[in-house]
Amino acid sequence: MASSVLIVDRVPHPVFNGVTRYMEETAARAALATDDLEIAVLSWGLRMRPDLWKRLSNTRRALPARLVQFNRQYLYPMAERRCHADLLHFPAHDVPLEWLGTRRKCLFSVHGAAAQAAPQWDTDPNRAARLRSSIAQANADHHFFVTFSQFAKNEIIEHYQIAPERIAVIPHGVDHQQFRIIDAAQVTEFRRIKGLAKPYLLYVGPCAPRKNVMRMIEAFASMKRRGVLTHDFVIAGRKHPNEKDVAHLVERAGISQNVRFLGPLPNEQLPLLYNGASAFAFVSLYEGFGLPVLEAMSCGTPVLTSANSATREIAKDASLLVADPTDVDEIAAGMARLLEYSAEKLSEICDAGIRHAAQFTWEASAQRHCTLYKRLVDDASTLQSAIATRGSSTEGSG
Repeated sequence: MASSVLIVDRVPHPVFNGVTRYMEETAARAALATDDLEIAVLSWGLRMRPDLWKRLSNTRRALPARLVQFNRQYLYPMAERRCHADLLHFPAHDVPLEWLGTRRKCLFSVHGAAAQAAPQWDTDPNRAARLRSSIAQANADHHFFVTFSQFAKNEIIEHYQIAPERIAVIPHGVDHQQFRIIDAAQVTEFRRIKGLAKPYLLYVGPCAPRKNVMRMIEAFASMKRRGVLTHDFVIAGRKHPNEKDVAHLVERAGISQNVRFLGPLPNEQLPLLYNGASAFAFVSLYEGFGLPVLEAMSCGTPVLTSANSATREIAKDASLLVADPTDVDEIAAGMARLLEYSAEKLSEICDAGIRHAAQFTWEASAQRHCTLYKRLVDDASTLQSAIATRGSSTEGSG
C-alpha cells in the first residue's frame, strides 16, 4: 500500500496570496508527480483530493472568526485523529499550538523569519511570539522543516535555532502556461477595461511595511516632480491596513491622478497586468523568496528589485538591483534607468528574465517535495521498526 501524506489547510484564506499559491501548486502537482505516495488535503475536517480542494478553495470568501475558530478547535483535531497518514505537511508555518503534539511525523513549511528579524514591520503584535512558540514546539518534537531560499534557511537557523540538517531548501516555481508573453491585442483590451491608458510601472502585493511601497511611491513622486516620467504607478494586491498610509502619501505628494490602487485581482488577470507594464518594481525590505519577481520575468517584464534578503538570490543578474532599498534616490534612479534603456537593451533584459524564470517550475518543486516526503516517511518507518524491535527484545529478555 502506498504511503500517505496529508497537506493541512490551516485556515482557508479569504484572499489569494503567496502561501495559498504554494499550497495549491504543491498539492495538485505532487499528486500527479508520484505513484508511490497518496497525496490528500485536510481541510474543514474533510480529507479531499487535491484537485477537488483546489476548485473549492478558489471560491474563498471572508469567513466569520467564530467559524475559523471552530475549524481550529474541533474540526481539525477530530479529522486528524480519524484520517490515516504517514506524514502531515503544514504549508503555512503559523500553525495553532493546539495542533502540535501529534505522534505523526510532520513537515513544516517556514516562509522566512521576518516576524523575528524585524517585528516592527508586523501589524500583528502577537505574531512573533506565536510563531516562535509553534516552531519551537515543532523543533522540540524533532519534526522537519522546508523553506524556499538559502537566505530564508540562514534566517531560520539564526532566529529559531534549528539544526541546518533538518531544513530543506526547495525553491518555488512559476506556472509558465499562465505567466507568459500574451498577445498584444489581449493586453490592450485588458488595459482598456481597467482604464490603464498611460504606460505604467507596476507593483503586485500588499502595502505591508516590509514591502517598502511608501519609498517606491516617494521615488515615483520625485521623478514626477522633475518632469522626467510620463508613466502612472499601479498597485495591485490584497488589502492591508498600511494601504491608507500609502494613499495619504499619494495625496500629499499631489500624484493622486497618477497612482492606481486596483486591489486584489483574479489570478488569471495577473499575467495581463504584468504584460502591460513598462517595468515591475519590487524593492522590498525583506523577502523569504519573492515569487512576483519571477512571475514578472516570465511575462517579459523588466524587473527592479532589492539586492538584499532572498530577492538577490532569486533574481540574480536577470534584473536591475537596488543596493539600498531604504534610499529613495537610488530607487528613483533605478526606475529611471529601466525606463530609459534602448529598445535593444530592454529586449536583452527581458530575454534574460524569461530564460532565468524558466528554471523555476512548480513541477520541479513538487517532485522535490515528493522526494522529501518519501525520505521522511522512510525515516519514520525505520525509527518505529527500531523501537518495536527494542521493545520485543526487552520483553523476550524479561
